[in-house]
Amino acid sequence: MAGFGKLPSVTHYFSGGDASQWRTDVPNYAKVVHESVYPGVDMVFYGNQRQLEFDFIVAPGSDPAQIQLEIDGAMRMRLDRTGNLVIETEGGETMLH
Repeated sequence: MAGFGKLPSVTHYFSGGDASQWRTDVPNYAKVVHESVYPGVDMVFYGNQRQLEFDFIVAPGSDPAQIQLEIDGAMRMRLDRTGNLVIETEGGETMLH
């Protein structure tokens, strides 16, 4: 994974009482790319209006049909009237725009 579009902000993680495990000045990025999730396919994660979104980037000549998503715990999935994927689980609904 690699970060792209370095932002001017940093994040500090102070978790637990052991200061040696704390992380400070961790850089923030506009996008994170996970390369080669499938041959010739990268996955890009980014924030949009306080929501996490992702895209698949398919290289020329690569097969987009190899892309598959597995949703653990899904009891039912449906498309709403605007084309969003609505995933129903025991904990409620999740929507992929």
